[in-house]
Amino acid sequence: MHTDHRESNRSSSRSKEMGKFLIYIMFPVGSLYLFNRPDMQEKLLRRSSVPIHVEMGVPEEELVKNIPRTRAEAQAQIGVMKKAHQERLAAAEAPTQDSSKDS
Repeated sequence: MHTDHRESNRSSSRSKEMGKFLIYIMFPVGSLYLFNRPDMQEKLLRRSSVPIHVEMGVPEEELVKNIPRTRAEAQAQIGVMKKAHQERLAAAEAPTQDSSKDS
């Protein structure tokens, strides 16, 4: 009699685990299927005729207009980005150094 009870607990435990597994797998797959279709993306993203960057408040001058197409252009852009990053780091450190001199 005890073995029957153990077997039923084991099978119910397996069915629970299989249910969890099915949910864990099917939820992301179903979400990707539902929301990754072009018609659904069009409905979600483009409800108006206003360009998306205007809706999100991104200024026109911050949009990427000239995407690098060659390795040299990409390297030049990386150099510009590194220089801008170094300038931001230096500007962030400047107030810290001034406050330490005041002490």
